[in-house]
Amino acid sequence: MSKPKRILVIEDHKALRILLSGILKKNFDVTTKVNGLDAMAYLASGHIPDIILLDVEMPKMDGVGLINNLACSGFFKNIPIIVISGNEDQATKEKCYNLGVKHYFNKPFNPKTLINKINEVLEVENLLLIAS
Repeated sequence: MSKPKRILVIEDHKALRILLSGILKKNFDVTTKVNGLDAMAYLASGHIPDIILLDVEMPKMDGVGLINNLACSGFFKNIPIIVISGNEDQATKEKCYNLGVKHYFNKPFNPKTLINKINEVLEVENLLLIAS
């Protein structure tokens, strides 16, 4: 049996962090962080997830700032990112997609659709890895 894929969830609202962790831990190895700064420290300490789920609006370092930092990093730029946010601003969505985000979910979201999209992104990333 293969090891479950690792997901890093970055969300400042505790209830949603707990909800996402509960939904995802059945199929994935889930780690949660409260903001982009905590996530960067986690990543810098050598923890590399298979995929990142994050909110856009967070204290200390927001989602767009974190996505930008990861996109500029040779080490972290290939980690696929899915955004889950209450921010429906089209310019923010475009900025995220331009930085390489794989999908942008608006809150509230359908958990089953989220899991399907995570699996789809991981499958595509795996195929790209095999092809390279």
